[in-house]
Amino acid sequence: MIHWWKNVKRIFKFNFRNNKTRVTCVSNCCYPKNSQLNGNNGEATNTDDLKNRSRVDSVQNKRIANLERKLANLPKQKKEGKKKKNNGRKSSSQGKSNKPHYRNNPFPGISTVTDMDAQPAIVHRDPTVVSAVAQLAPFRIPRGVANILTACKPTQKFTARALMTISALANIEYVVIPTPSIASDTNNKSVMVLAGSRANLGNQTLVATTLASGVANFDTVSNTPYPSATLAGNDFQWRLVSSGIRVRNTTSAVNRQGVIKWIVDHEHNLINYSDDNATYKTIADSLDASHRTVRRNMASQPESDVVLSGQLYPGNVTWWSAEVVDTDAFWPVGTAAVRAIGSSKFRLGPAVILLPSVGTPQTYDFEIIEHWEIHGTSIETLHTPSGSHDMCANTLSAIVKQAHHQHSMTPSMALHDVVKGISFAEHHKAAIKDAVSVAAAIAIL
Repeated sequence: MIHWWKNVKRIFKFNFRNNKTRVTCVSNCCYPKNSQLNGNNGEATNTDDLKNRSRVDSVQNKRIANLERKLANLPKQKKEGKKKKNNGRKSSSQGKSNKPHYRNNPFPGISTVTDMDAQPAIVHRDPTVVSAVAQLAPFRIPRGVANILTACKPTQKFTARALMTISALANIEYVVIPTPSIASDTNNKSVMVLAGSRANLGNQTLVATTLASGVANFDTVSNTPYPSATLAGNDFQWRLVSSGIRVRNTTSAVNRQGVIKWIVDHEHNLINYSDDNATYKTIADSLDASHRTVRRNMASQPESDVVLSGQLYPGNVTWWSAEVVDTDAFWPVGTAAVRAIGSSKFRLGPAVILLPSVGTPQTYDFEIIEHWEIHGTSIETLHTPSGSHDMCANTLSAIVKQAHHQHSMTPSMALHDVVKGISFAEHHKAAIKDAVSVAAAIAIL
């Protein structure tokens, strides 16, 4: 039996032989608590902690450097991954410019009021596609290329324009009547404007040939190449392909106000235009009450496009001709008899635009464009082939009619954007698949 004190003696001998020990200060005055007392006078110098921390910092620096290298290699790895997925084909990003992309703004740094000024002209090798675009966006097609898609003949296609500026007085309403005329006579108007208070407009009947008290008028003529004397009594036949009226409120932004209203009356049912007792107040009241009226706030959207699609007017699709100079044939999209105020002649019915009555004077700039086609033996050298496609015409007519009806629900959109949304409806998809030109026209816009 070995006594316990012998074991203690052995332990002490072992410790003295291996005399390696370390004294640790556990006092709160030292930081960190496990710092060594390795100073000359037995104080804690923390030099061992500095060595450990420098070692830790070097490891962290290596890890950060590795992460930076991996981040720098990420774009290369993505490109290599795309190349592998494409099986040797070029990726879609190759060949693209690294310059910044400015959507709908061809002049970077210059803000555009709306997207309308940045819309390029539609150019397509299929003339039927361009003619379909003409029914949706008359300002987007080149001059002299479009025709109506039914009952086609070889014709001369041409484009006419008109410009007008109105300085609208405060508290006065302006009833704008677009009335495209193929005759270039100064008295055959393309736009007629009646201005006055709502009460004074009630004194101006549709059949009156003079202005009532408190009512003024403005008008303009498009620059078509044919006067009425040339067209009348010959074998000329014509029809309006489409027309666009662009209205810009050019008033300074701080004073710009009011809600512009318009309706495209391709069915001529806004009012009874043959009623002798009807007035321009009747037109304005009916415009205010109609659910098809498009209302746009000009303070936030000072530019508006009104589109007259010639394909939608039943009387216009058939060819028009004139035996005498004084006839309604020069206004093929109008209805009822030709009206006259003084020497200015026009025809009601295609559309109505109402400029609002506001407390601050406004300034409006009007730009009118008209696309025509005309047939005649004396201008056969000017005739070009016309693309006919009855299925496209019927499909396009149905879509555009619905777009005009729907436009009042989304007044901030352009007509061609409304058409895009409508074309996704199930009852239009099957028809559009068969009418390839219509599908292409909608896709281009």
